[in-house]
Amino acid sequence: MKKIIICVVMLLGFQAQSQLKVTQYKDALTLAKQSQKLILVDFTASWCGPCQVMKREFWNTQKTKDSLSHFILAEIDVDFNKAVAQKYGVTSIPNVFVIDAYENNLANSTGYEGAESSLKDYLGYPKEVKNLYEALAKYEKDKNVTHTWEVALAFQQASKIATAKGFDALLKQSNSYFDALQKAMKKDKTEISLVNKAYLQQLENAVLDKRFKKIIKDIKLDKIDSTNLAYAHYLLYVAHLGLKEQEEANKNYETLVELNDGIYSEKAKLLNKS
Repeated sequence: MKKIIICVVMLLGFQAQSQLKVTQYKDALTLAKQSQKLILVDFTASWCGPCQVMKREFWNTQKTKDSLSHFILAEIDVDFNKAVAQKYGVTSIPNVFVIDAYENNLANSTGYEGAESSLKDYLGYPKEVKNLYEALAKYEKDKNVTHTWEVALAFQQASKIATAKGFDALLKQSNSYFDALQKAMKKDKTEISLVNKAYLQQLENAVLDKRFKKIIKDIKLDKIDSTNLAYAHYLLYVAHLGLKEQEEANKNYETLVELNDGIYSEKAKLLNKS
């Protein structure tokens, strides 16, 4: 009995470190949810010359398998999975999509330009997306304002541990859900304090993306309610710091100290010390 337990543990450990590859789209979705990983969907065909070169030079190498072990790889033959290919609008191959287990299309690349180029497309994504999947699972059951908000924030958090193209893709998805959230809030006539809070949280994506001028342009202090005023001044403070506009940054910092909300004033103090 002891030997059996040891074997099972070793097998699970091996699977956790190895890339899981499937040829059925639904199997990829199921495995991704179970393993809390993102999915690489490789649309290919036996008659496609570039696809076979990519398979030999990229997908089948140990370097790729090790480097992309944080993905589920779905090798989808377009001749036998026409509905899936149509779902993603595939008209040429090789065509690789990065998706999550709930079928959000995060990014895609067409053609093959060599192993190193392909590897760069996928290295920046997080190794696990547990919190994101928890939010998406709730959203799938009920696409209400609260769940939409949670998904927008979950993509934002995931982007913070991503780099390069992974960062761009996840931040773009966060903005997409924030946009949907604003529409849902308008439809539900959500109270202004929550609308403002959601909008300011979306502007944090601009902070992450270092689009500081957008923050300064978009924040209208006369339209921000009192409960979110400290948050707005904090974002302005960060934006002016990012642009090296020390005088304007100081003005917002002084206002934060006066407001003394206990959260953003402290965050500003930490930034000020650094």
